Amino acid sequence: MPSEPRIDPERLNRYALKIEENLQDLREILQTPDEEILSSSRDIKALKYCLIEIAEATANILQHLLARKWGKVVDSYLGLIDESINKGVMDKELLARLKFFFRFRNYLVHRYWEVDDRILLENTRRGLEDMEALVLETRKWMGKAK
Repeated sequence: MPSEPRIDPERLNRYALKIEENLQDLREILQTPDEEILSSSRDIKALKYCLIEIAEATANILQHLLARKWGKVVDSYLGLIDESINKGVMDKELLARLKFFFRFRNYLVHRYWEVDDRILLENTRRGLEDMEALVLETRKWMGKAK
C-alpha cells in the first residue's frame, strides 16, 4: 500500500523565501514617496513584477498543500483560493483577502485593463501585511511537516 504523499517543508521554504525576497524589494521601493514612485516607470514595473512573483509563489504553496494533504489539484489561481478556503488550509479571512490579490495578479499579467498606477501602489501598501501573514502561515505548515 503506497504511503500518503508528505508535505515537503523544503519546498514550502523555497516558496516562502521567494515571497520574502519580493516583500523586501517592495518595502525598499515603498520607502520612497508615492509621487516619486509614480513618476518612475522602473519602480512601477518592479512593483508589478514583485507582485506577480509573490502570486506565483503563493499559488505554489497552496497547490502543494492541497495536493499533498488532500489529494487535490486545482488549475486556476482563484480556484486555489476557493479550494484552500473550503479545506481550511489557512486562515479563511486571509485567504479571502488573497483572492482579491489573485484577481489583481490576473489583471496585471493578462492586461484585462490598464491598472492605474496609484491604485497599484495603494493596493500594494495595503496588502503587505497579508503577504507577510501568508509567510507565517506557510512556516506553520513547515513545522507540521517535520
